Amino acid sequence: MREALMLMIILFTLFALQLIFQVPPSERASLMLNKEEYKSGEIMDITLEYFSPKNVENVEIYIFAIRKGDHYYLSIRDVRNLTMGLNQLNYTLRMPYCSRCSGISEGEKEIAFEMLGENGEVLARGNKTFMLKA
Repeated sequence: MREALMLMIILFTLFALQLIFQVPPSERASLMLNKEEYKSGEIMDITLEYFSPKNVENVEIYIFAIRKGDHYYLSIRDVRNLTMGLNQLNYTLRMPYCSRCSGISEGEKEIAFEMLGENGEVLARGNKTFMLKA
């Protein structure tokens, strides 16, 4: 009886681990902002959560927002070592000032991220929209 219970626990654990490690990369990461609407010059708090199936060193993280041509007005580049399981990364960006001179207008904007592992392998990427007001 005891052996059967232990076997069931081991099989359940193996099944659970198999499910965890089969999570597609697109579902391993999420980008969260502290709110949905920002004013010019305001601080945006960004939380990037990533579930890693293993320890990964030297992960390149790119966060970028408000694109004009080939240029992003806001960008972050970071390198981190990720541990197996849930990793929570926090960043801040200051919103640019809206003006005709800068070429930034009010309205819906996009913030995106990309996480690259060894050899440039894409671990995760995603985006989110927010509103920028003058």
